[in-house]
Amino acid sequence: MGSAMSLKFIFAVLLVSIFISGCGGGGGASNAVANLTNTAQLSETAVVTTFDLTTVTEVDLTEQNFVAYVAQAPQAWQDVVGPINNARATLGRVLFYDPRLSSNNEVSCATCHAQEAAFSDPRSNNTTSQGVNGRTAKNSPQLTNVALHPGGRMFWDERAEHLVDQADDPIQDANEMNETFPALLVELADVIYYEQLFINAFENTPGNNITQIRLQEAIAEFEKTLLSFNSPFDNNNLNQQAQNGLNEFNANNNECSNCHGQAETGATFNMVVDAGIAAGGGIGAFPQGIDIGLNQDDIDTTSFKTMSLRNVEVSAPFTHLGQLATLNDLMDFYADAPGTGPIDRPTTDPRVQNIGLNNQDRQEIIAFLESLTDQSFLTNPLFSNPFNN
Repeated sequence: MGSAMSLKFIFAVLLVSIFISGCGGGGGASNAVANLTNTAQLSETAVVTTFDLTTVTEVDLTEQNFVAYVAQAPQAWQDVVGPINNARATLGRVLFYDPRLSSNNEVSCATCHAQEAAFSDPRSNNTTSQGVNGRTAKNSPQLTNVALHPGGRMFWDERAEHLVDQADDPIQDANEMNETFPALLVELADVIYYEQLFINAFENTPGNNITQIRLQEAIAEFEKTLLSFNSPFDNNNLNQQAQNGLNEFNANNNECSNCHGQAETGATFNMVVDAGIAAGGGIGAFPQGIDIGLNQDDIDTTSFKTMSLRNVEVSAPFTHLGQLATLNDLMDFYADAPGTGPIDRPTTDPRVQNIGLNNQDRQEIIAFLESLTDQSFLTNPLFSNPFNN
């Protein structure tokens, strides 16, 4: 019986304690709940915003100094590119090389845009690029100085208004990467380091940071830094053959500079970098109508964007369909009479058919084109694959 009374006494004391804590000044019980809630929020914030990216071993997540690199480019180029955010470009670099952006987790942006090939596709083998579901519609263009393209328009047919717009098409294209953004964003959210990278890149608070537009902006930020400005041409270091080729390139009788612009050594901004749109018929169209170009005035459906000649030596195959394997093939295509070159396309602009270059002229122009190769750009670790596998 004494034991039973002791238990009742203890129970009573507990009840009184609970009552006092619930009614005492300041509302102790509600404060306790509030403190627990705040603690949980603070703990979550601390975990997310202080995640140590250096503990990740599969990929180098070190914030790179893209700002310092871009600052070495001609000032006129910097004015076009605009300010660079290091954290955002670092995120963009990781995304650019991450095969998770494709439905089968095997194809990344870099699969079709390899650094050693001036961010073009060296695998094309005289045809179009290879994506998740077979051949794509076009040969992937190189990305050297892509931020300097006139008007900022992207793709062979210029359907995207700028780099940010460009980023979503390949990801969702059925043949290229065949991914959907809802599925991709969920997948990226499950990767332990992406939340922190997005927070760093967009200076945001935790929660809902991984969005489609931010992903596109990050990739575009990385691509803005892909500037090549340290070739022999840039350093005014041409041998005589290349100098002769430059003069021939600029001559009015062969039409090279009409589409690509005059090449001037030492120029801080020139159309060899800032390539525009070819006037006229471009390379041509398949009869079945699948090879559509700019479609200017609803008539000029076989015109295609004139790509930069920077690092053209390493960006074969050439043309939007990847038909020409070498620079020699490229010169023959434009210099030979229709029907006698490596490919015969009836819709090729007549101004660049049979332009009458002899073999010496062709080799000199090729020597000039090779002087546009920037080995430091092609091997710069800043633009390399951060993943370790």
